[in-house]
Amino acid sequence: MQQSTTEGTQETTTDEGSSNTQPTNTFSSFAPAAAFIPALAAPSIANYVSPTPATVPISTPAPQPTTPNSNFAGTNQVSMDSQIAKITSSIDSIQVPPPLSPKDVSLSWEEISLSKDHSEAMLQVGDLSLLAWDMAGKIGSKINFPCKVLMIAGKTFIAGEDGAYVSLIEKDKAYDDALQYLKNPATSKRFAELVRDMKEGRFYFSFDSRMVRAAKAVNDPKNGSGGMELAWDSMLSPQAKAAMARKACMEIGAELVSTGTEGLVKELTERKELFEAARIDRKQAQSLLKQATDPSEKAQLMNAIEKTENIMENTYKIQEAGPKALGAIEGIYLSGEAEKSQEK
Repeated sequence: MQQSTTEGTQETTTDEGSSNTQPTNTFSSFAPAAAFIPALAAPSIANYVSPTPATVPISTPAPQPTTPNSNFAGTNQVSMDSQIAKITSSIDSIQVPPPLSPKDVSLSWEEISLSKDHSEAMLQVGDLSLLAWDMAGKIGSKINFPCKVLMIAGKTFIAGEDGAYVSLIEKDKAYDDALQYLKNPATSKRFAELVRDMKEGRFYFSFDSRMVRAAKAVNDPKNGSGGMELAWDSMLSPQAKAAMARKACMEIGAELVSTGTEGLVKELTERKELFEAARIDRKQAQSLLKQATDPSEKAQLMNAIEKTENIMENTYKIQEAGPKALGAIEGIYLSGEAEKSQEK
């Protein structure tokens, strides 16, 4: 076998006469030097590394001076104006129905004095205020619908808000048992809470089984009894509170009477929707009123609140309101419009 070398290659000749040519590394003997002199290294795409560009510092522009809160104030103003416009439009869209016809509802309330000396209709027991009426008249096709109306009112009594629980009680025993617990300062608060918790489906517990039975009787339709919660705030007018009491009496009465009230129930449902729409608009207007700073905004919102109260007062008006009811909790009168005309 013979070997011969030419520049850049090495050729090997075998005995059979074949040859094998392989590339040689011309600079292999200079490897140490090549490591320090990149220009001498054999070019290789695989080993090529792109040079890192020089870093150019980027200057941050200085913040431009602006008028503090100028844009935010403008956004707030647009938001407040649009919300007031939305509430006003909603209120104006509510059409107050005419008074309920006597052929559907004709009720009268006669006040029952709960105080010992009969000098005052309202009885104050601890944090609770109590009022009671004899109610008679017609609901639907039912003639002579006598029952007792019992109102238990207090601060933060209904879902943390000021309000009342109104019960219609047909049986005298259930009414008498309820009053026995309500008029006793030692049991009034617990009994009132039992009645409320049962109505709301809350968990309740009492060691007094007679008290539990009496509370159940106030809410039991089998006894001709039913109840409804009324939540209000300090700004609500006496007339609007009276409307809420009338609303409760009609709706509970229609449920208890059942037969012959199909048409009335439909009408009361429609009125309830209007009443609730006005109540929600009023609540939203009150919320905005707390945020408003501009006198014009405040005036618009106060006007909106007044309109909602007018709707609430008249939604459950009865053509024949019956005799004047003198009892009041912060000016509540069940016969509503009758008092206004008599007080002038």
